[in-house]
Amino acid sequence: MEDIAGRGIIDYSRVELLLELDGQLSGSTGCNLLIGRYRVEGSAMTINVVTTTRKVCPEALMYQERVFLGAIESIDSYRFDPTGALVLQDDNQPWILAQPYERRP
Repeated sequence: MEDIAGRGIIDYSRVELLLELDGQLSGSTGCNLLIGRYRVEGSAMTINVVTTTRKVCPEALMYQERVFLGAIESIDSYRFDPTGALVLQDDNQPWILAQPYERRP
């Protein structure tokens, strides 16, 4: 991730959202792990986080986690910007900017 709700992310925190071809997702909030499902129809996207781990982290990371989880739950569409970054948005308001990552086998 590069940006969440226009606030960037905390240095050295690892915020990830891995979207699998079968509709499952997993990732990290920078503090806790998450799993869930997503669905894409055209440019519409819905994300449903099923669960997260419950580790307690420093307050700044916990705040970032709350913002991130709120942002991904509100997503209703996506697009790619000119650099190829994935932009997840709600009513055309960008919430999350993510650079692509290819998992190695």
